[in-house]
Amino acid sequence: MEKTYRLFDDDSYIKEFDAAVLDSFEEDGKYCAVLDRTAFFPEGGGQDADLGTLDGIEVLDVQEKDGVIIHYTATPLEKGKTVCGRIDFDERFRRMQNHTGEHILSGIVHTLYGFENVGFHLSKEYVRVDFDGVLSAEDVRKVEYLCNKAIVENHPVKAYYPDPETLDTIEYRSKKDICGKVRLAVIEGVDVCACCAPHVASTGEIGLLKVTDFIKYKGGTRLEIVCGIDALETFFAEHDMLSKIAVSASAKREEVPSVFERLNGEIRALKGELSSVNRAYSEKLLSEIKYTSGNLCYFFGAGFDVNIMRDFVNGGKEKCKGVFAAFAGDDKKGYRYIAASNNVNMRENAPRINFAIDGKGGGSPQMIQGTANAEKEAIIDFFEKM
Repeated sequence: MEKTYRLFDDDSYIKEFDAAVLDSFEEDGKYCAVLDRTAFFPEGGGQDADLGTLDGIEVLDVQEKDGVIIHYTATPLEKGKTVCGRIDFDERFRRMQNHTGEHILSGIVHTLYGFENVGFHLSKEYVRVDFDGVLSAEDVRKVEYLCNKAIVENHPVKAYYPDPETLDTIEYRSKKDICGKVRLAVIEGVDVCACCAPHVASTGEIGLLKVTDFIKYKGGTRLEIVCGIDALETFFAEHDMLSKIAVSASAKREEVPSVFERLNGEIRALKGELSSVNRAYSEKLLSEIKYTSGNLCYFFGAGFDVNIMRDFVNGGKEKCKGVFAAFAGDDKKGYRYIAASNNVNMRENAPRINFAIDGKGGGSPQMIQGTANAEKEAIIDFFEKM
């Protein structure tokens, strides 16, 4: 079958088009249609496919195989019919903003540091870009500033297929070797990159680029960015969230960091006081426990310090011939537990104990620890009969 004519190569802004249905068939239970031409961009180059309709029928996915673009539709199309295609242009333009923003980012990183873009994915949830070198926080801030400077300068963006002779004279970025025709996306003074996707006509249409996160990743750096409308919506969401936090803290938005610093200090102090109280309580409780030939089991609140609980159990195993166990938590969310004995091999008995208390965990012959999901009464009943 002849290759599908790619209308989006000619014009990224086509929202509606007419095309002939060359073939209509089913594939793995899905309805498929091949058109003589299309403005639907197929999934590729790290970007999801365009969505929209063909004669009012929903387009669920678009894929390309050997130059033939296949449209997956909600119901079948009639072979030989001329159909009207409509692109979900709001989503398309959002992707154009983000994808062109990624070109600016990658071009500037390459120019400043020589790093290559080795991974890119643009979905509805995020835009991720991976570089093969490590960027510091200062580097990222500098790159972000220069990206937005390039956006404000409103550089033209051109996408075209140069002839082979001209291509040999052009230096451009590419994540892989390309056989056949190469489509270049050129942002004057900023970047030249091999790319098959739709882009905005000038950088000013991006509006804004914001780096939302960056981490070290596989020896390099992974950045997450938002551009244009997505960046504005991110600002709205974060501004609203900060405003709500400020209201709840009875503070101005700019005072929120200092308020939280103060509250964290107070929380640390209270945790220290609580730890002292819990330790004193556990020591007093331990001193009042009388020796028994059976097992002993005690329960504490969910926030009980694990180190205090371990000391309690170490002391408690001297108070009984069997198993001494302590649980911290509640029936709803489950328990953390520590159990020890001077006379019972805890490692050997761990499977039996965990089965009875709906838990998991292990340890040494003297002590085991883990989590339990059984209710308190069932746990007590088990240790009383064990």
